[in-house]
Amino acid sequence: DNWVWWPMPEISALWEAEAGGFPELTGSRP
Repeated sequence: DNWVWWPMPEISALWEAEAGGFPELTGSRP
């Protein structure tokens, strides 16, 4: 299931909304 951790902006945006925004996952975003 490592594919889930790919640097996908769309997925990161979803996780940011779900988790509240993890700086570790959304490092490309402020």
